[in-house]
Amino acid sequence: MKISRNILVSSMALAGITLGALAPTTAQAAKSGVSTNPDAGTFTVNPAGQTTTANMNKGEAAFATPENSATAESDANVQVISGFLSLDAVPDFSFGRAIEGNTAELLNGQSAIQDDGNQDGLLQITESRTADSKEPGSPNKGFTLSAQLGDFVDKNGTPFAANGSEQFKMNLKPQAVKLASDGSIPGNLHTSQVSLLAGGKSAEILTAKPEDKLMGTYKMIFEGQNAASLYVPKGSKSDNAINEWKSKITWTLNAAAAATTGDNSSASQSANGK
Repeated sequence: MKISRNILVSSMALAGITLGALAPTTAQAAKSGVSTNPDAGTFTVNPAGQTTTANMNKGEAAFATPENSATAESDANVQVISGFLSLDAVPDFSFGRAIEGNTAELLNGQSAIQDDGNQDGLLQITESRTADSKEPGSPNKGFTLSAQLGDFVDKNGTPFAANGSEQFKMNLKPQAVKLASDGSIPGNLHTSQVSLLAGGKSAEILTAKPEDKLMGTYKMIFEGQNAASLYVPKGSKSDNAINEWKSKITWTLNAAAAATTGDNSSASQSANGK
């Protein structure tokens, strides 16, 4: 089985994998008329007082009369995996406006860099390995998830020049690891509270042991003041100007693999944002 590239993803910090839907548009026709929709979205017709609604592809049209209904087809899809550990989504962090020498609380997930991050604060992992699985990377030996905060750069791409101990520092607070299917927290598992120094070493965000017996898709939501904060160092502003700083976060999912040569080895996968 080929592992999707989403097994490894990265995101950015400061200034914002979600799936979206186009906002529906509606057009109404006379009772015996015809309704067309040149754009993707929703159309509605009202023949003889009846309402018929369907989703259409761009450029397609549907016809309805008092004697006939209108129909359209869409699709549902899913990828089923077994024997793999995947990192499905990682969050972006936006701290809005701040004053140098102060700490800013998390505002939202607005992105300032084109990368793999989402704006919903979602960190998601799917564990499909089991103790008796024959798939690559099995059986489940546990895993770790770590994050590393890169250097903050300005709009010209120039890195922030640290002055002594003054440097950007992002603090991540513990978040519950909830099973997506029912919202339960297996073993009261939470992410760790960590401080990530810009340009510094990575830190473990989550550690799962084999005895945790994790199986399924797990979601952690970083949202609001109880999720993250950013220390903004002195020297990061210019007089009478707005300085914009941004940084990438590299997330690394390290899966402890099954023993293949008499010793335990680990499979580490990571990727940087663009």
